[in-house]
Amino acid sequence: MKHGERMDNYDPQWAESEPRPWDPPLTDDGKLQAWRTGQKLRREGGNITRVFCSPFLHCVQTAAEVVTALCVTDDHANAPSSKDVVIDPSKVKVSIEIGLCDVRIKVTRMNTVYLMLDSSGATITEIRSLFEKDSISAMNKVSPSQGFHDFFL
Repeated sequence: MKHGERMDNYDPQWAESEPRPWDPPLTDDGKLQAWRTGQKLRREGGNITRVFCSPFLHCVQTAAEVVTALCVTDDHANAPSSKDVVIDPSKVKVSIEIGLCDVRIKVTRMNTVYLMLDSSGATITEIRSLFEKDSISAMNKVSPSQGFHDFFL
């Protein structure tokens, strides 16, 4: 799957007033779409043990909703949303991979990904807060000295 509905697609003027216009969050409907997809994968998808996503916020939020639905305990399996459900975080791990970023992203946008994956940055805290403790198994970094052209080819 790609991701749920993004705020910039829902409200085209959203980016004009945002500090990170290149990194839109999901809308509430987008989160619900991801939750429902996770529920469906839980029912019909077999034994999913790992989810991969790019480090962009809307992708991480999508993964968080899907993983929550996949990890929810049986007594919460039919919950209408991910709010206040009980999960078993040992069921599915998350790998946040910079290589999954859209290859067509402009260099200025990609330079910001360095900050997102820098463990001293604020955004990494945001990403970690979306998942249960120990759910994230990998956050692959690319150093500023690495060329993105080489990284993607």
